[in-house]
Amino acid sequence: VRAQTKPCRPPRQAINFDRYVVLSILPHIYKIKCLINTYALWFAELECLYWGLYFSNDSIISSKKGIHILTKKWNRTLRELDLSDQPFPGEDLGIAVGHLAFGVDCDVLRSLNLSGTKITASALRPVIAHCSELTYLNLTSCRYLPRGLKKVYRSQEDIKPLLDKLI
Repeated sequence: VRAQTKPCRPPRQAINFDRYVVLSILPHIYKIKCLINTYALWFAELECLYWGLYFSNDSIISSKKGIHILTKKWNRTLRELDLSDQPFPGEDLGIAVGHLAFGVDCDVLRSLNLSGTKITASALRPVIAHCSELTYLNLTSCRYLPRGLKKVYRSQEDIKPLLDKLI
């Protein structure tokens, strides 16, 4: 069986949404990179990206690199980001959250789900320090964080003290 290499086009249902992308994965998508580069990047402003929700299924395999491209593009508008249980390397996650922390208008990020990722304490510090509107942070099952920090934080009062604990 030979794979067809047609150029990707944005799905019609995604074009109708304003600042939200709901990706319904079709069984015939042949490259996830094509999906990222073409479908998602068509949007100039994106507020919510639930990567972990759509790529946590065993039959759908996410790209293992490149999340920093998405956070760089939408660091001004992204309010909610879910990367739960994704196999991104620690350095890629560090660059990605760095774009969120040091981008223009980094105060828009309100919810960040990093559950089950390889995020490190040094990569997480800038997000906590600079994203003043962050009110939800999920760090459960994060392999490279110290014990006692791997939990869900649901308010600024819970999140801010993490700066002293992340060494």
